[in-house]
Amino acid sequence: MPAMFQLLRRLAAPNVFNPWSDADPLDRTGDAVAHRLQRLKRHLACRPSLLLVGEAAGYQGCRFSGVAFTSERLLLEERIPRVLCTERITHRTRPWSEPSATIVWGCLHGLALTFALLWRGLLAPPPRVIGWAATVGFFIVTIAFALYLASGLPAIRRWVGRAETPVARQPAASGPYPSPASDR
Repeated sequence: MPAMFQLLRRLAAPNVFNPWSDADPLDRTGDAVAHRLQRLKRHLACRPSLLLVGEAAGYQGCRFSGVAFTSERLLLEERIPRVLCTERITHRTRPWSEPSATIVWGCLHGLALTFALLWRGLLAPPPRVIGWAATVGFFIVTIAFALYLASGLPAIRRWVGRAETPVARQPAASGPYPSPASDR
C-alpha cells in the first residue's frame, strides 16, 4: 500500500486541492499535510466489513481531515474509529462540520459498522469546475485505490442505482427520504 499513498500524494491538477499534498491557509500547523496522510493511514488500518465510496471529497471534511466523510468536528468528538485527534486542525473559529460526514457516520454507528472504509471517487468537485481531463485522471486513480481497498473484503456487494434499507439521502437533496419499496 505505500506505493498507493505515494501516488495519492503526487496527484495534481489546476484548481484541485489534494488533501495529502496541498496546504490550506486554514491549517493550524505547518505539518497538516503529514497529519492528514497519517489520519488516512489510521482509518485504513482495519479488516473492513464494508467499503463505502462517495462522489467527491468535501471541502468541509476530507479537505482538512484527510479521510472521506470525516469532519474536524467528528474527529474532535472521537466519533471516528481508529483515528485519534485531540487538537484542532484548523484556525477556523468553529470546527468544520460536513453534513454528509455526520449522516454517514451516524448511519454506520447505528448499524454497528465501525469497521467500514470510507473513500471518495474524486478529490474535487464535478468537471464543470476543473475540466474533464483532470476529472477523468483523478477518477481513474482514486477508483483504482478503492478497488485495491476492496480486494481485502471477504465479499463485495454492488449497488448500482439501488438504495437499500436504511436509506440516507445526500444532504443537498430536498424532499422526503425515499422508501425502500419505491426503489424496486
